[in-house]
Amino acid sequence: MNFVVNRTTVIAGPAIVTFQKVSFWVNNSIKVTPRLSTFPVKSTALGTIDLRRKDIWFEIDFQPDGRISPLLLAVCYGAYSTMLPGQSIFGSTDSPLVVQTINNQTTSLTFPCAAISKIPPFMGDPAKTAIGALQFTAIRGSGQSIVVPNSSVTINTASAYAVPAGTITGATNANPLVLTTAAPHGLSIGDTVTNSGVLGNTNANGTFTVAPTGFGASTFSLYQLNTTTPIAGNAAYTGGGAFVRANPGDALNNSDIITTPFNSQWATTVPSGFVLGDTDANPDVLTNSATLGGAAAPHGLNVGDKHVISGAVGDNAINGTFFVLTTPTPSTWTISATPGGAAVAGAGAYTGGGTWTRANVWDAFDSEDGFQLDFQLQTKPRRSSSNGIYDFIFQDLVVTATLKGIGMAESDVIAAMNIQGASAGIGGSVAANAQNLSFAGAGLYAKVYQAGLLEGPFNFDADNLRIGQLKWQATRAMANNALLPLFKVSTAPITP
Repeated sequence: MNFVVNRTTVIAGPAIVTFQKVSFWVNNSIKVTPRLSTFPVKSTALGTIDLRRKDIWFEIDFQPDGRISPLLLAVCYGAYSTMLPGQSIFGSTDSPLVVQTINNQTTSLTFPCAAISKIPPFMGDPAKTAIGALQFTAIRGSGQSIVVPNSSVTINTASAYAVPAGTITGATNANPLVLTTAAPHGLSIGDTVTNSGVLGNTNANGTFTVAPTGFGASTFSLYQLNTTTPIAGNAAYTGGGAFVRANPGDALNNSDIITTPFNSQWATTVPSGFVLGDTDANPDVLTNSATLGGAAAPHGLNVGDKHVISGAVGDNAINGTFFVLTTPTPSTWTISATPGGAAVAGAGAYTGGGTWTRANVWDAFDSEDGFQLDFQLQTKPRRSSSNGIYDFIFQDLVVTATLKGIGMAESDVIAAMNIQGASAGIGGSVAANAQNLSFAGAGLYAKVYQAGLLEGPFNFDADNLRIGQLKWQATRAMANNALLPLFKVSTAPITP
């Protein structure tokens, strides 16, 4: 048979994914995989004679193109850091996922209930975009039967991609202010919307969150952005106005792509303070204060800690980089120029000033090619005999961080891993030596809480640094009967 191919009917082309107000543009392809789990029907005489359906679900795989927003990070990472075993990964309310073709194609696939089932790696490398490949799992909507059409996916072949936008024809001078549009607006409650050109009632101009009050096909009200504070009118509407949805991913702004080097720190806190005075003796005993010229206060230093002192006036011998030699009291310490070396003696009467900061190797360090956070999410399906899978529940999450650090020595790694000495007994907790592992870039931050160092190989060759790839793992912690997060990823500095 001689087949004839009509290129105008061959289906191919890119798409975007929309989920929880975020439009994901991708850097490769979107792969939608229907999953059919079966069980065999066997005969002792004939072997397998049939396959029967057991479970049906969908998997949607892709890698985002690198655009970053607070909402995108919340969607990718926010739900799992404090999730407990037995909780549904889909939550109490179905969140639909839409795969929408673009570039003048008109097909969309809408999955009524989806959740991330493979958390994307987070990569802190200035030569890479930050978000790795992820996977969504989609199932039927809550309460839907498997035999109902469109219960698992709805395919629309007349759905062209467009960001909702249009003309404003009214704006009430009320609280809340309600806008009227010339045609159905296509917005949803919770969307971000930007209005411009409204005359008279100018409080309607700006970027807001779509509010539920007065919401209809051609009407909507406004909250202050990312709040529930209503926007009130300030005058009578006299004409004009346009709106456009402004959810993350709606506008293709290259400035939203963040590639940045990161500073690394493995320390829950880095002690610092002010020099309150010294004895100008041998050894010179320094006193700490929490504020300049304040009362004596505990310094938090340990014997052997490296620290930097600067700005002390009078006794110049105490300015520089030193190691803690002794701690006679919680608020005093003596110093040496080398670990365990001779005590530094005073060289003049102290007259004021001076700040200090601990500077151990883990307090601030660089890496060869950034860091990577990986997430091993373990889930379990829940199923019924008549409808198959109706939920996936959270079982566990393992969070690890890896990097090739610069500046560490073998002794630093041995001490950090706590693998020899009085506290290194078999059965001891890794969490006993854990600290928060923090990464800070330009507009992008990550933290792994209570991270214990698990791996730190030594390389003895001419091509590699002595200390190889380090690996940490987060450990669970509680405070005030509340579960603390395993990790956080944010566009703002993370505290604590």
